[in-house]
Amino acid sequence: MTFEGIVEVTSVFPGPIGGCAFWAKAEGKKRSSPFKVKYNVGIRNPRPGEIWEVKGQVRDYDQYNKQVVVHSANFKGLPTDHYVTRFLGVHPNFRGFGFGEKSAIKLVADIGAPELVKLLNNSDWKSISDARISESKAQRICEEWHDLKEETDLATFLCENKLDAELARQIIRLCKFDTVERLKRNPYALVALSNSEPKTLKTIATVAKAQRIESTDERALIGCVEFAMYKELKYGHTITELSTATAHIKTYLEMIGSTKSAKTAIKVALASKVVCVFEGDGVTYLQAISLAYIEQSVEKSLASLHKIQIQDDLLSSQKQLSTRIEQYSVEHESVHGWGLVEKQCQAVEMALTNRVSLLSGYGGTGKTAVLKAIYDLAQEMGVVVHVAALAGKAANRAKQSIRAEDDKVSTIHTMIKLMEGGSRFGVDICSDPLLIIDESSMIDISLICKLIKLFQGNPFRLLLVGDSAQLPPIGFGLFWHKLVESNAPHTRLTQVHRMLAGSALHQCAMKIRNGEIHKLPVYQGEKEGVYLMPHVADYVTAIVKLRKIFGNCMVLTSYASNRFKSSTKTLNPLVQTRVNPLREGEFLMRIGTTRLHKRDPVLATKNVHSMGIFNGMTGIVKTIECLDGKVTCHVKFDDEPMVNILSQEDCWEIGLRLAYLITIHKSQGSEYDNCAILMDSPHLERSGIYTALTRTKKLCILIGTNEQYNNAIRRPPSYEAIRSGFAPVFE
Repeated sequence: MTFEGIVEVTSVFPGPIGGCAFWAKAEGKKRSSPFKVKYNVGIRNPRPGEIWEVKGQVRDYDQYNKQVVVHSANFKGLPTDHYVTRFLGVHPNFRGFGFGEKSAIKLVADIGAPELVKLLNNSDWKSISDARISESKAQRICEEWHDLKEETDLATFLCENKLDAELARQIIRLCKFDTVERLKRNPYALVALSNSEPKTLKTIATVAKAQRIESTDERALIGCVEFAMYKELKYGHTITELSTATAHIKTYLEMIGSTKSAKTAIKVALASKVVCVFEGDGVTYLQAISLAYIEQSVEKSLASLHKIQIQDDLLSSQKQLSTRIEQYSVEHESVHGWGLVEKQCQAVEMALTNRVSLLSGYGGTGKTAVLKAIYDLAQEMGVVVHVAALAGKAANRAKQSIRAEDDKVSTIHTMIKLMEGGSRFGVDICSDPLLIIDESSMIDISLICKLIKLFQGNPFRLLLVGDSAQLPPIGFGLFWHKLVESNAPHTRLTQVHRMLAGSALHQCAMKIRNGEIHKLPVYQGEKEGVYLMPHVADYVTAIVKLRKIFGNCMVLTSYASNRFKSSTKTLNPLVQTRVNPLREGEFLMRIGTTRLHKRDPVLATKNVHSMGIFNGMTGIVKTIECLDGKVTCHVKFDDEPMVNILSQEDCWEIGLRLAYLITIHKSQGSEYDNCAILMDSPHLERSGIYTALTRTKKLCILIGTNEQYNNAIRRPPSYEAIRSGFAPVFE
């Protein structure tokens, strides 16, 4: 038996693994009935007082009731005057500011339900406040009503046009006003939020047609050009060869049934300043104007910064500074038994006498010693030094190695957040500080653009530290790799500390870096070195065995998608089942297909600045609790002092995932005593295997054959294939 109808929600009980059970009154009924919703149905859980359109199957619940197992649920919109009293009285959005059920009844009685709905729809809080309610409460009621109205109108629009309802939350975050009207005016604006899949473009074109926007309309032509740019951006490219772009645009125009040519579409997009032409190496490219702005903004900012003279100080003359660096090296040798070599001294001088400089080198070349010297001498000179890295682990490691003050070391995201908020713990943009950014190969062009803009043209000094042989950033474009190719002041450290030069890890890393194929020994129970574990038929058993031997052995893989047997999505739940099964009496939290248990290692995959949680942060689930039907996950992230108490919605927002295995990309900036690398990917290349191996401090086990290992070394680094328009020049 099926159910289909409009219901008014009376109470909601969130499920411990997502979804919820709720009670609601069907239209024309006096009694509430039970409904059950899975986690993947609807844009979110219903809330008391809301009106929903529900479809589902009727099942026995108890001797008195039938339960509807919901397979389709759509938020129908805000109530009419008939429901407004109950809605304002019970909906959680109208709680918490001194406005309760009695206040709602009184407000409706004073104004009248039909008139109150009109006032709320028009956000006329002044008229509402005339009904003996404070202006602040009237404003808050209107704000909450408006937010709900935006959400319901958008959900209805997306549902009616068969667009993915999960887009609703993302669009609402970006577009706070007149969202539906803006989408109706130009549905092709959804291209920017799409997954760059052709079927999505077809759906958008269908929505546009319903709004009487034909496939020959300029909005459709621009949409196809943007879609082609975003498709390339998905692979990291910020520029696209004109011939390639033209071919793609032609395909997309045909896909939506347009008779216009790709040449015409490009001409329209250029005239509308959606894209621009980029010339490089004798080739003509197309580039989205937003990407061109980001790249050119960073180019100009760095070039201008480089020209600003550093003010005089106690060690202003070149000779005085050189002498002080030599003296520092002698002092260091007397304490530690070794001083700085000539190249390291040059690096210190470079960083202290240039506003933009680069320090590169692989493991064991003494970058840490150089950074410590720069930090110490800069402080002697009265220069405020801030140290940052993309990953929390990398930032913490830098803090420990150079012994910087706690409030002067952070992730780049935290640095940006503090600066945006004007915190006294943030960087003082008027202090002419020195910013040292470690693991710079991980930083994408968009993030560095955001950081530089926060200085508002004020001078500062920027030292970028990294290893060019590592993977390019997860985000689009290239920053570090292009800077290394430029004429920016740059010191390359190549001399390896004698104690590390003979280690198997270093020798393998250097051979990979230089593209030299070689043989590795098979693992026989050793505690240090680099070994193969060939012909592994069952990855789960192998991983469980390694974890038993070495405790928290980190496993790295190339894949995240469950289309591959060695992916994080495939293997993480299987390893979890063997290593950390759910124990009796413990709660779990379900986030989509992911089940989180107490003691699970976890990884955040999205940046949420408001929560202070960023992509790549790892941690441990300390406990999972359920109070009043609401499940919370308590996570202690590495290098963070406090435990984060996260709701299911919070976990969705930060993209919390299991981390028995993580991708090589996600491991950047981290170090592990023992590490295993799955090598079955035919796309694993030199920079990937190099990045993975250099995460290890003691033992690295490569799961796969020597042929797979050498094939990865033969493949050129992935950054060489990324097309970027960033081309800085320093005069």
